[in-house]
Amino acid sequence: MVADSAMHLLNYLWRIYNKILKEGQRFLRRYGLTPTRLDVIALLSTGEGITQQELSEKLLTTKGNITSLIDRMERDGLVERRVDVSDRRRYRLFLTPKSKRLLEQVIPEYKKRLIELIDSLSAEERALLQSLLKRLEQSLPQSSAGETIAS
Repeated sequence: MVADSAMHLLNYLWRIYNKILKEGQRFLRRYGLTPTRLDVIALLSTGEGITQQELSEKLLTTKGNITSLIDRMERDGLVERRVDVSDRRRYRLFLTPKSKRLLEQVIPEYKKRLIELIDSLSAEERALLQSLLKRLEQSLPQSSAGETIAS
């Protein structure tokens, strides 16, 4: 009985997560972005000039995934690779004017849309849900690099 209840709860969490993810993807698609691309742009906006290795560690993904992601983002004019002056084998990543404009436009609208998705919960309910999810997360094994797939 307890196992069925746990499975039901996890299934419910999974469905809600997927609905929120799809809504976020639908919103970002209007700007030619994916959640992963937005993550890269947001990370670079807080510290341009990081290496692809550093980016892969921050996004918990493999160097191979990051390389192909950055290839596509560079092709689309969203990031720029610059040779590291201290080690010419490495590249440092920078935002382009296009990605900076997108970030300024998308982030406020994206946050507003995500807030609308959970607006049916009161502030107390959101705090309780956050507390419960945090407790659940702490009971789970830590993820390792390579489990996340970049897009």
